[in-house]
Amino acid sequence: MQGILSGGQPPQGQGAPQAQQQQSPQNQQSKQSSEGTQEQYDIVAGQALTYLYSKPGLQAFQSSLSTQNPSAGMAEVLGRLMVMSAQSATLAGKKIPPKVLFQAGMEVARAMSELGQKQGALTKDNEKQIVEDAFYNGVTMFAQEAEEEALTQSDREKYAQLLDMLEQMETKARGGAQQQPAQGQQPQQAQPMPQQGVQ
Repeated sequence: MQGILSGGQPPQGQGAPQAQQQQSPQNQQSKQSSEGTQEQYDIVAGQALTYLYSKPGLQAFQSSLSTQNPSAGMAEVLGRLMVMSAQSATLAGKKIPPKVLFQAGMEVARAMSELGQKQGALTKDNEKQIVEDAFYNGVTMFAQEAEEEALTQSDREKYAQLLDMLEQMETKARGGAQQQPAQGQQPQQAQPMPQQGVQ
């Protein structure tokens, strides 16, 4: 699974002007530090999924499904997992690049979808909308609740941009049909960004 994580990397094997080839190792190194590596993604997603499938994680997830609004409950579980991941990394003296944690959050949302369907709490008819709303709202909650040491203002803006980009990709995939965005989708602390169709 690579998705957004590898979306910005140039195709391998294409010729480039000599000046760009000389700068390539430096550009590649700064790109890796800002976007993250596959190894970072594997660690973050692996830890989040390990927790989700653990006894306390499954209990929290099942509890989220038993509420009147399963999407909100799932968003809370996802947001808290992202907060725990970011703050654990900070305590260890490391930082998780936004694209890595965002992509790991998508993986956790997919796992929640599968669990919810297996347990009969989500159906094929409602699963997609519930999980999408949970993902958007979970990332928003994470951006609002993570401490400044774990998530700088610049990082918060990056998450808002990633959510906006994902929404645009989904709209394009649907052939331009606008979807009502999840309530509270953009982090409150992010700089205002032009959003299409947001009320």
